[in-house]
Amino acid sequence: MKLVVLALATLASPLWAMGADAPATQGATLPKPEAQWAQLENRWKINNGTKSESPDDAALLAKGRIESLLDMADQAKEFAAKNPRDPHARKAKKLEALSTLLAAEAGAADQEPKALRLAMAFRNDAGNSEADRFDLAARMASYQIGLKHLQREDTVLAYEKKADDLAVEFPKNAELYRIYLGVMRVASAQKARQVANKILLAPAPAEIKSEAQAMLDRFDMVGSRVPLEFTAVDGTRFQLEKQAGNRVVVYVWTAQSDTSKEVFLTVGKWAGAATLVGVNVDQDVAAAAQFAAVNHAPGIRYADARGLRGPVAMQLKIQDVPSCYVFGPDGKLVGFGAIDTLSTLVASAAR
Repeated sequence: MKLVVLALATLASPLWAMGADAPATQGATLPKPEAQWAQLENRWKINNGTKSESPDDAALLAKGRIESLLDMADQAKEFAAKNPRDPHARKAKKLEALSTLLAAEAGAADQEPKALRLAMAFRNDAGNSEADRFDLAARMASYQIGLKHLQREDTVLAYEKKADDLAVEFPKNAELYRIYLGVMRVASAQKARQVANKILLAPAPAEIKSEAQAMLDRFDMVGSRVPLEFTAVDGTRFQLEKQAGNRVVVYVWTAQSDTSKEVFLTVGKWAGAATLVGVNVDQDVAAAAQFAAVNHAPGIRYADARGLRGPVAMQLKIQDVPSCYVFGPDGKLVGFGAIDTLSTLVASAAR
């Protein structure tokens, strides 16, 4: 479900950091348990797309994702059983629980009871680090929400409720507040403001609070005129105030995204019905320009090697890529959101 990805994407690094503090490995020179752990860690990274695949790695994945995950869970279990005093033993137990849970997510429904039992046992073991216990709790929450196949608004509420539950046990965990930020990104303005207040009043890290405040500031732009102006890549000058009487769609994109071509097609459908403006946030402006030309990026094109720190990005308070902003004929910002909200926003701009 797309929302699950949006809400938990920022948890990816800590959630999958299995033994991030493990030393660099050269199997032949390490004690056997260390070499075994290095192999397990390597397999985890391959299965979760954090490591490039060599021919041997590709052969490993050819077995099928579920089979590979369950095989990895068995190896992690064996490692922990044979090396209970090894510093990686607890990480191996976490790996077993996560691998089994991911196998259940991938379709191995028969693994669900075992996955939830392992995850709950790991979470409740006070001997495990708070960060690791939170990781399992967050993944388990995501899995349980996914099972319900909720509609978008109900999914937002479900994630907020799960975050509230996690806050009781992990009030100072920074990743907890990234779940709240994920909820803010896909929620209505009213709900986003409620969630932002939770962050601002909680013991969240300063950078998280700053991000929440920035989101609030962006919501405050809705209904206001934005004095947007810049020099386009073709040298022409664009001024939003001179578009009075026209709807304006500003879409934000990066050539690094797999969805950029789809973004161009979606936005391009509004050519003639609105003035289209593409804001590229890649640092490699030349490569982005070539990508835009080859794939027919619609409308007026703007690029700045400073990316999200450029003046236009800062003025629009861009936080999500890709995304879109729609201005009405009166020059006021109607709203912003993911590209799949474009039709709704443009329709609102016509009223």
